Amino acid sequence: MRPVLLGVLLLGCAPATAPAPEPAIAFVEAPGTIREWRFDVHGLPATDTQTGEVVVADVAHGNIVASLSLSILSLRPNTVVRATAILEDAESLGVLYEMEDPAEEARATADLAGRVRARTRAASRALEARDLRPLEPCRLAAGEALFCTHPQRVVCGKTEFELDGDVLRGPASAVHTGWQLPSMEIGDGPPKTMLACIEEAHFDPVTRQLAVRLDHVCRGGGGDACILPDEWHVVAATHAREGR
Repeated sequence: MRPVLLGVLLLGCAPATAPAPEPAIAFVEAPGTIREWRFDVHGLPATDTQTGEVVVADVAHGNIVASLSLSILSLRPNTVVRATAILEDAESLGVLYEMEDPAEEARATADLAGRVRARTRAASRALEARDLRPLEPCRLAAGEALFCTHPQRVVCGKTEFELDGDVLRGPASAVHTGWQLPSMEIGDGPPKTMLACIEEAHFDPVTRQLAVRLDHVCRGGGGDACILPDEWHVVAATHAREGR
């Protein structure tokens, strides 16, 4: 368990600082349908203090077709070191959309729930065995609409980052992320410019690593096809190249 720091005042003791939540995953079922399932995740993203990897819970609810999935990812900059699937997209889609007989769907749902319960317990035990330090949550400096615009400014405590195109600038340096996709043909008309848009960010002030969940969207907006599935990335701010 993490230590709780106590401050002493002349008139007594200050309230204890709340400890960071221990990394854990809870599978919350609802009878009868996968559509009501959810995962409660605590203490992630976090840095493994032994390896420097950033551990995230990659929860997805489908892109165009509604589904549910969860994988625990161990990330380094530009690399997925390890991925542990707790519920795969294909599994939930198979039960939701490929079962025509209600009784068959009920049996498949119950069977899948049992497997997911076992995987969740195993994943939680694996997290408990690692020495994990939760990252600090960041915020977007301004509210973003469905289709974001660049530059995006991310505030992580006293540290700020700005994503402009494919360049992430920190307090004194910049790095080319490689997140930008080439223009894509989506629907009618000329190819559309794609933007990598940060939806969620967390920062480790010890290792100076930034973990982001981002979407790729069409610049200027569009239909559902203009939003690609989100994905997690880690960038090491300490090793960023100086901007030009």
